[in-house]
Amino acid sequence: MDRGQTVFKKLREPCVLVSRVAFLPRESFDPNSPLLIDSLKELSICLSEINDADDLPSNLGDYVYLPISHLLKQESLGDVAIEYVFKITRMILKLFWQKSGSLDKETCKKLFMITNFLINNDPSSKEYLKKSSPYKLEGIKLLQELLRSLQKQEYHSSFFVEKPEMLSIMTHMVSICLEMLKSEPFVIDLQLQCIETLRTLYVEIIPHGETLSYILPGNISALVAVLGKPGLLSNSAVIIGCLKLYSQLLIIIYNDKDLGVKENSANNGRIINTILEQELKETPLDPFSLKLPILGTNLNTKRVHRDTSWLKGTSSQIRLSLESFLTKLCRRNDSRINHELSKLCGGLLANCKSSLCTSVPLLVRTLIYLNSNPQNILKSCINEVRNIFSEEVENLNSQLKESTEGTLSQLFFLVKLLEGDSELLPGITKCLVSLKTHVMKEIDIYDASTKKIQTIDQKSEVIMMDKWELDTAETGLLTNVIGTEEKTVASFLGALAHELPAQSKEHVIEGLLNEMDFTSLSDKITSMWISSNLLNGKLSISGSYGVAMDSLTGTGLNSYASYPTVAYQLLECAKQCYEGLEMEMEGQNGTISQEILVCTILRSITTVVETIGKDFQDEVIDYIYIIIENLASSSMLIREFSKRSAIVLAKILYHNSISDMITQNTDYIIDAVSIKLASGMTQRVSVVLMVICKLAGYEAIRSFKDVIETLFKMLDFYHGYSDLCIQFFKVFEIIVMEMQKTYLTADKNWDKIEDKASNKSTFKPWGIANVEQICKMLENEIIIDIEDGTIDINEDDALSEINNFKDYVNRKMELENSDSDDDDDDDDDDIENYEDEGSHNELEEMKKKKKTSEEWVSPIPVESYRVLLQIISYGDRLLTHPSKELKILILNIFSQIWPMLATQYSSLLPQVAQAWPLISTLTFDSDYSIVEAACVCLRIMIECSGDFVSKRFVDLWKEVKARSILLKEIKYSQIENGQETTSVVVLNRIRFPPITMKALAALNYMLLEGIIIAELFLSDLDIRDMLHCCVQSIPKDEIESKSLHLGDVLFDMTI
Repeated sequence: MDRGQTVFKKLREPCVLVSRVAFLPRESFDPNSPLLIDSLKELSICLSEINDADDLPSNLGDYVYLPISHLLKQESLGDVAIEYVFKITRMILKLFWQKSGSLDKETCKKLFMITNFLINNDPSSKEYLKKSSPYKLEGIKLLQELLRSLQKQEYHSSFFVEKPEMLSIMTHMVSICLEMLKSEPFVIDLQLQCIETLRTLYVEIIPHGETLSYILPGNISALVAVLGKPGLLSNSAVIIGCLKLYSQLLIIIYNDKDLGVKENSANNGRIINTILEQELKETPLDPFSLKLPILGTNLNTKRVHRDTSWLKGTSSQIRLSLESFLTKLCRRNDSRINHELSKLCGGLLANCKSSLCTSVPLLVRTLIYLNSNPQNILKSCINEVRNIFSEEVENLNSQLKESTEGTLSQLFFLVKLLEGDSELLPGITKCLVSLKTHVMKEIDIYDASTKKIQTIDQKSEVIMMDKWELDTAETGLLTNVIGTEEKTVASFLGALAHELPAQSKEHVIEGLLNEMDFTSLSDKITSMWISSNLLNGKLSISGSYGVAMDSLTGTGLNSYASYPTVAYQLLECAKQCYEGLEMEMEGQNGTISQEILVCTILRSITTVVETIGKDFQDEVIDYIYIIIENLASSSMLIREFSKRSAIVLAKILYHNSISDMITQNTDYIIDAVSIKLASGMTQRVSVVLMVICKLAGYEAIRSFKDVIETLFKMLDFYHGYSDLCIQFFKVFEIIVMEMQKTYLTADKNWDKIEDKASNKSTFKPWGIANVEQICKMLENEIIIDIEDGTIDINEDDALSEINNFKDYVNRKMELENSDSDDDDDDDDDDIENYEDEGSHNELEEMKKKKKTSEEWVSPIPVESYRVLLQIISYGDRLLTHPSKELKILILNIFSQIWPMLATQYSSLLPQVAQAWPLISTLTFDSDYSIVEAACVCLRIMIECSGDFVSKRFVDLWKEVKARSILLKEIKYSQIENGQETTSVVVLNRIRFPPITMKALAALNYMLLEGIIIAELFLSDLDIRDMLHCCVQSIPKDEIESKSLHLGDVLFDMTI
C-alpha cells in the first residue's frame, strides 16, 4: 500500500463526517451546528498531522475539498466554521496543490473570489475589520498560500491582468491586506502576514512596474501610515517588513533601466525614453493623493501609464512620503531598522537615482546620518555629499546644541567620503572654529555658574598619590563642563587626526594656535585642547567613527616627525600660558577655568612628550618644574594630569623611574625654586619641595640645603603669616618623615638605636641598667685616674689585679688614703713625666675614644640632626601663634622628631627642657584638638627623655589639676573632695563626644607614661587621682601591666 492510500484512509472518515453535514438541504442546515464544528476540527487535525506532501497525488486534494466546496454553497456559515474552512483549504493547497499543474485556473479563480468574499463580502464596507483577529489571520494566511500555489502554476504572470474581473479580485485582495495592516497595530502576526502576502503578489506574481504603478498610491499611503506611527504603536519587525515592501515596490516601478531614464547633457534635465511611449506628455497630471484608491482601470488599454507627466507628479509625492518617515525612523536608533533603512536608500540610489532625482539629497543625507555607504553608492553622489558637507559646517553651532555625537559622527563620515577633495580642508578649518566656539561658550557658562575650586585640606601624608601606574582611560578634562560630549569630541578629533594627511594637520593646528587669544582663559583652553587632540591621533576612538585602534598605533600613524614645528609651537604656548597663570593663582584657590587651563597645559606637555619622544630631552629643563609643582596640587584633577605627565616622561626618558627623573634634574629644580623664592612665590615652592621629598627621598633633599636655610630665614621675617608658616612646616614634616625612612628603618626603634652604654638616670651612677653601662663607667673612672696620676698604666700587675668592680673600688680607696699634698700639680707632673711613648699613645687613644663616644652615636648624620634641631627651635617659637592649624601641625612634627633626637640622648635633653613649658601649657587649651596633639607630644617626650622630666611631670600634674578644662569633663572635683569611694566611680566610664574622648585618651596615656617614670616621686593619692582619669579611656588590664604598684593601687580603688 502506497503512502497516498494510507493518507486517503486517514482522511476518509473526517471527510465523510463533514460531507454528512455539508450535503444537508438548506432548510435543514445549521451554520453553527456543533456537529459541523467538530467534524471540521477533526478534519483540520488530520490534515495537520501530514508532514511530507511531496509524493501525494493532487486528486487527493480534490477529494478533501469536495465537502468543503459543498459547504460553501450553503447560504451562511458561522465565523468559527469559516475559520476552520480557511485553515482546511490552506492545508489542502499546501499539501496537494503546490506543484505545477496541480491547481487549474478556474479553481484558483474561485478560491480567490470565495476567500475575498468570506473575509469581506462588501468591498465598500469595513465591517470585516470587526471580526476576531484569529478569523482575519486565517483568512490572510489562506490568501498567502493561494498566491504561493499560483506562483507555481504556468499561468501565474497573466492571471490577474488578462481579464478585468481578475483585476477587481486583485484590487479587493490588496485593499483587504492594506486595511488590516493599518488598522491592527497590536496584532503583529496579522500585520506580518499581510506584508508577506503583498510582497508575494508584487514580487513573485506581478513583477511588472507598469502594472504595479496603478496600485502604487494606495500602497504608499498605507505603508507610510504604518511607518510614520510612534514607536510605541509600531513593532520593529513590522517596520522592517514595511520598509522591505516599500523598497521593492519602488525599485520595480521606478527602475531607471526599465523606464529608460537618462541624463540629458544639454539641459541637465531628466527625460523618459521608453519603447512603449510614442510621445512625451508635457502636461503633468495631478500628484496622487495619499489615500487608498479603488482601482478600476483597464490594463488592456494601449495607453502607457508611466510617462513623463506621471513621473513628474509621482516622484515628488515619493519624496514627500520618504520625508514623512525617514527622520522618525532614524531617531529610533534601532540597529535592525537602521540596517533596513540603509538597504532602502542604497537600493533606490542604485536603481532609481534618475527617476527619483528629487529624492536623492534626502536619501544621501539619510545614509550619512546612518554612517552607511552600501556598496560604496555615495561615490556616485559626490555633488550631493559636497553640498551636505557645506551645510553641516555652516550649521554646526546650532546642531551641536541638539546632538553633538550624531553631528560629529556625520561630519567625520563626510570627511572620509570627501577624502582628497579640494573643499575638504577649508571646511575642516571652519568646523574646528565652530567646535572651538561651542566649547568656549560651555566653559564660560560653567565657570560663571560654579564657585571657586573646591579643595580638600590635606595632610602631608596623603598629599601625594600612592598609585603610580598609568590608567588605560585618560581622565576627562572637560567632563564637568560638557559631560559625555568630551569623549565624543575627543574621539572625533582623534579620528580626524588619523584621517588627515600630516601637512593638512599641521596647517590646521598652526591656525588654531596662531589665532589663540591669550587674554581669554576659555580660548586658551579650547585651542590647546583641540590642538593636542589633533596632534595625538592615538586617542580612544569610538566605533561610530569606523577607525580601528590597531591602525592608530605603530607604523599605522602618520609620521609626526614630518611636522615637529607644530609640537614645539604647542609646547611654547603651554609654557607661556602657565607663566601668566602662575602669577594669578599665587596665594589663591583659583577658578574652575584656571584649574582646567592647568590641566590642559599638562595634557599638552604630555602629548608633545609622546609625539617627539626622546627628542624631548632638550626641553626637560623648561618643563620639569611645571610637572613636579602640580603633583601635589590641592586639585585632584590637576594632580591626575600631572601624574600622567610625570609617568609618560619617566617612561620615555628615565626608564620608568620617577625618582631618577627628579634626581637627574635636581640642579634645574633648585634653580627654579630659588627664582620662585626670590620672586615671593612661596606657596608653590613648598609644594615642589614636598613632592621631591616624597618621590626622590631624603638623599635628594640633602642637595637642597641652601633652599632649606632660606625657608628658615623666611620664617624669621614672615612668622606672622599663618598660611606661609603652615606651608613651610608641611615641607618640614615631609623632610622629617623621609629622614626617618632613611636612617631609622622599620626594624630599628629609637630605643634600640640609642647608646646603650650611657646611663640616662639623673641620679647616676645609680640606675645602671646593663653591662655596657658598667663597663663605660669603669672606663671613664680609669681614664680619670690616669689623668689624675692615681694609676700608672705601666703597672701591669696593678691593673691585672683589678678583676672586678669590688677590687677596683678597694684599690681606689687605698690610693685615696695615701699622702698627697698638691693633687693638681702632681697630676700634671705625672702626665707630663710619662717616659713610655707607647703608654702615652694608649692614653690619648682612650681619651679620643671617650670623646668620640660622647660626641656622636646617632645614625642620623650631624647635618641632618642639625636640621631637626632647627625645626624644633623654630617650631617652639611658633607654638604661640594664634593659628590652630599651625599649632597642631607643629606638635605633630615634634612628636615625630623626639624619637629621632633621642638617638643622641645628650642633645635631646636641652631641647626637651626648652620645649616642655610651652607644650605643657597647651594641654590647658580650650580647644581639645590642640590638647590632644599636645598630650601626644608630651607623652613621647616623657618616653624618650626618661626620668629627666620626673620633676617637671610632678609639677605638671599640679597644674593639670588646677587648670585643665578637659579634666573637669570627668568631674575631677568630686575626687578632689574625697567623694570617690566605691568601685562604681572607677569602673563606670563617662560617655563623651568623640573629640573629647580623643583628647582624654591622649591625656590619659601621657599621665600613664609619666606615672611610670616618676612613680617614686608621686604620692599614692596623686597616683589614685591619675588612675581615675586613666580608666576612663585605657583598659584596666593595660594599666595593670605597666607595674605591680599600679596594679595594687588600682585594685585598692575597686575594693
